[in-house]
Order: sequence, then structure tokens, then C-alpha cells
Amino acid sequence: MTIEVTAGLTIRQQFVDALNRLGAQEADFPNLIRSYEASQTVISNARSHLLASDLDPQVDVIGFGSLGRYEMSNESDLDYVIVRHKPSNQEEAWTVDLVDGLRSVVMPGREIRAPGSTGLFGAIIDAGDLYEVIRLEADTNRTHSRRSLVLEESVSLCRPNLHEELLHKMVKRYVDAIPLGSSCVPRFLVNDLARYWRQLAVDYQAKSESGAPSSLRRLKLIGPRKFTYASSVLPLLTLDLRGLEKDQLVDRIVDIFLLPPSLRFLKEVEYLVSTGASGDTAEQALRAVRAVDAFNGLLSDGEWRLLIGKEQSREEAEKLKEFAEARELARELQAALDAIFFSPQLEPLTRKYLVF
Repeated sequence: MTIEVTAGLTIRQQFVDALNRLGAQEADFPNLIRSYEASQTVISNARSHLLASDLDPQVDVIGFGSLGRYEMSNESDLDYVIVRHKPSNQEEAWTVDLVDGLRSVVMPGREIRAPGSTGLFGAIIDAGDLYEVIRLEADTNRTHSRRSLVLEESVSLCRPNLHEELLHKMVKRYVDAIPLGSSCVPRFLVNDLARYWRQLAVDYQAKSESGAPSSLRRLKLIGPRKFTYASSVLPLLTLDLRGLEKDQLVDRIVDIFLLPPSLRFLKEVEYLVSTGASGDTAEQALRAVRAVDAFNGLLSDGEWRLLIGKEQSREEAEKLKEFAEARELARELQAALDAIFFSPQLEPLTRKYLVF
């Protein structure tokens, strides 16, 4: 399996097919459809460019953020890390320059913004950094963030086979850490993703108190980032219903995280419906994805981003009609997720693995 093709279907077509099976039409999700198409174009162009270069065959480039979620737009950055799967003799500066050059070639007619200045992206790392050190002091915010992002929202921009191999090693590390009991839910992995979600919330507060503009960050947190987290833990909870052996469990989780959030969310809801979930589950899932689609449209609008992202107090932002509309989308998303995670089928698992 690779990130953009399963049984001959593109990721975009899989998304459309999942919508159709749940009773929706692609015309109702124009922003996500557009972003799926843009993302596939960027990924294809990046792979063509890098595979035509002299980049070490044991090096992959992993894209994150909107590209990893298949939500690419003209307002997106190009967040990435360069991952060495074996020691390389290539000069690091040459490698970084090569990969950074993608910003001017992957989206026709536009140069994509560079990664942020925090050091989380745009760096060269060793693959082992993502699975050899999980927990305790050596697992810094940076290593934990990268690991979580590889799982939740990543795509290979060069060698998908190395990306899948990396995911397999990461997932196996989590699964092997705790013997399987009566449930297949990988508690270690669920806890680590919950840790990352809480870290995002804490970091938002810290950055807000630093005086940096926070309104756009706030809406992203309660909108797309919340959905990404929900789409990541939902299929882990439902492993309780599948009764898999350990090897099957690892393969299943890898397959989950090879898909972008909106697609894996819909696929998991399809599974729930097939196992007897109420018909309302499908409608609530579509309600959630409609909110994500609307958010995607807003985040693709440069003028909207400038208005929301300018320096202003929380009180000033909340007076804006545009902010209020986005916050209402976040409330729609929250209500839909509540209905799914606290449905009769999932409430016991939600309480057991996500609450206490």
C-alpha cells in the first residue's frame, strides 16, 4: 500500500467513494476535494523532482501540516523533515538546499512559504530518533511532536516504501511495549497521542500569553487540529471490536496512518456502521467533515487569514463576524464528535481509554 494508491484508486477517489457510501456527494465538500487534488499534484511533483536528483536512496522527505492532511491550498506552508534511514555521506547543506528547492517547483506558478523558524521542520533527522526513544527525559517536545505528526498527518515526498517502513517500526514499538490483554486497543499509543493533543493546547496558551497573535492559532486548535486528533484515536479505539493478533494489529494501525485524517475518519465510521452503529453515526460523521471542509475554505482565503491573524486582543477578535462564524464551525465539529465518541457503541471505550 502507498499513500496515494490503494487497489488502483487515488486518495481523492477513495475519499469520494467513502462519502458516497455514507450517503453524501462530493459536490457538498468542494474545499476538501480541491485540496485533495492540489495535494496529489504537489506530492507527485515533489517525488518526480527528488527521484530525478542524486539524493541518497536511503533518505526520504516527509511532508506534514496541510500537505500531510491532504488539505493543501495557496496559503499553505511546506513543512517537512529529511529522514535518513542509514548513515549518509552526502553533505547536509546540499541535501537541505535540494529539498528546500521544492518550494518553487511543486506548485505551478507559486513559491510555497518556507517552514517556520522553530527548528521542528526543515531539518535532517535519523529515522531511529522517531521510534528508539519514546518516553522519559530523552523524549523531548521536539522528538515527541515529530513522532506524533508522522503518525497523524504525514506523507512521503520521495520514497513511500521508506515511509511505510518507518511507520511499521514506530507502531511495532508501541504495540510491543504492552502485552495484549483482552482488548486490542494500544494503550501506549493512545496515551502518547493524547499527550500530544494536550501539548498543543498548553503550547497555544503559552504562545498567547507571550503576546503573539493568537486568534488564528485558536481557531486551528479547536477546528482542524482537534479533528486530526479525533481521526487518529477513533480507529485505535475501534480495534477493540476487531479481535486481531499482534502482527495483524501492527499492519492495521500502519494502514490507518497511511491515510489522511478525513479519509481514515470516514472509513472508520463506515466500519462502525457495518457493525451495528446507529444510522445517526454516519450523519454525525458527515456533519464533522462538513465543518472541516468549511474550515478548509476559510484557511484557503488569504484575506480571511490576514483579518483573523492580525495582532488583536481576544475580545477584539470575538467581535468579528468572521471569527464568530469560524467558532460556530468549531462548535458544530465538537457536537458531531461528542455524538460519535459518546454513542452507545463507543462511550465505554472513550471513558476507559481517553478519560481515565
